[in-house]
Amino acid sequence: MNENSNTFCMFPWIHLSIQPNGEVLPCCSSSSLSLYFKDKTLYETWNSKEIKNLRLNMLNNIKSTTCEHCYITEKIGQQSPRQFVNKKYRHHLDIVQTTKDDGTVDKFNLIYWDFRFSNVCNFKCRMCGPISSTSWYEDYYTFVGEKYNEGKIEKIDILHELDPLFDIVEEIYFAGGEPLIMEEHYYILEKLIELGKTDVPITYSTNLSTFDYKNKNVLNIWKKFKNIVIGISLDGYGKRGELIRSGLNWERFLKNLISLKNNVPQAECLIGSTVQVLNSFHIMDTQRKLFDLNLLNSIDDFRVQFLSEPEFLSLQILDKNTKKNLCNKIEDHINNFLVPNGSIRSINDYRSMSEYLNLEDKSHLIREFIRYCTSLDIFRNENTKQTFPELENLWNYE
Repeated sequence: MNENSNTFCMFPWIHLSIQPNGEVLPCCSSSSLSLYFKDKTLYETWNSKEIKNLRLNMLNNIKSTTCEHCYITEKIGQQSPRQFVNKKYRHHLDIVQTTKDDGTVDKFNLIYWDFRFSNVCNFKCRMCGPISSTSWYEDYYTFVGEKYNEGKIEKIDILHELDPLFDIVEEIYFAGGEPLIMEEHYYILEKLIELGKTDVPITYSTNLSTFDYKNKNVLNIWKKFKNIVIGISLDGYGKRGELIRSGLNWERFLKNLISLKNNVPQAECLIGSTVQVLNSFHIMDTQRKLFDLNLLNSIDDFRVQFLSEPEFLSLQILDKNTKKNLCNKIEDHINNFLVPNGSIRSINDYRSMSEYLNLEDKSHLIREFIRYCTSLDIFRNENTKQTFPELENLWNYE
């Protein structure tokens, strides 16, 4: 085993990511393994042929298509999830050494949890869909002309299998759907409190639209935990942000963020933005806005990642001239805002953004982008072209 190879990753030895539709992934950044949780126990999934083959590929320095996100991320100069987890969890390398010739790992070493128990969500973001949000069902019907088959979404019933694993868990990642309106999320937090394990690091990806669920207020629960990272999804501010993430109320968002900072001061709050066509020219303005409002403890508490699917929303569909204009705005943002404010990480993120958008030319998808936005505009009573005047050239692209 070479832990420094460009394919090895700790995830298949410490983790499984289970999606709302029951799909099992080696991590949330990976692409499909065509592996589903239905009719399996967690342990059976842990040593499924797909996961075993992935382990063997990594041990033999063979690239796997499911890990393409990390390969691309590293190529454009960003730290990949693979690199991050290898550094953070290298104390579990002894488990890797126990891997059998067929890829089996007998010890059920599930110490990093990421279980998306359902697709319940109160937002219907432009880059999302019914598989990850119940709020998308009505729009899906309008698009396709038939109801979304909710049977595709199976409520993941694994809480009884998790109980024996509370003794070994080292980190929990909550995402969705929207985790703050999921029953299972609260079961796990309350179980950790009951067991006196409030030092277990917990990380979130949340839209921060509400703190209340039934008779619970998550702020009161979070106060009891020592290591909390609240990753807050925000892809723009004001009307732009509200169009991209339908369900967002900008003023309510600001109020909730301030309340979070005041009530749970030990929490690390990070703003996470998924950069795509619609917010490509606006994402830098969003970072400036939050910084000017004193809602970022550090300029680098604003993180960007790049959307890859659906492809017609990817930065890479921009035409050559628009890409050039965007690169110029990125350079201006770096030189006149990030550098003067002492940024380190954000500078690298935006340099990577320039690298990523020029990595491929997918401008042939512009027409598909226009069709998609136009359709949503009609039945959501929105106006993409008017809300994002900086993208007007795309509508004239030939």
